[in-house]
Amino acid sequence: MTSNYSIEDWHTDLKTLMTRAGIEEKKSVFILNYSQILKEEFLYDLDSLINNGEIHGIFNKEEHENIVSLAKSKIASDELKTQINASFVLSEFFQ
Repeated sequence: MTSNYSIEDWHTDLKTLMTRAGIEEKKSVFILNYSQILKEEFLYDLDSLINNGEIHGIFNKEEHENIVSLAKSKIASDELKTQINASFVLSEFFQ
């Protein structure tokens, strides 16, 4: 992280990490040193992620739809695909 690292950069990195862990099922570890907390918003986002399992508003509508689509494509049974809605997929993604 540099002094130019913005909240947008932070959100992009978090979205990448969450997508790798949630959709690609890659085991991940998130390490953040105290000196890397450049903005107070970083702490709010981490608090939300730890306490709620998600960061409200980090993904836009199109990104949500993409997550749902990718998750549905991982399901083997076509019967299950029709029964799963976006709310279910997103709740599983954020666990």
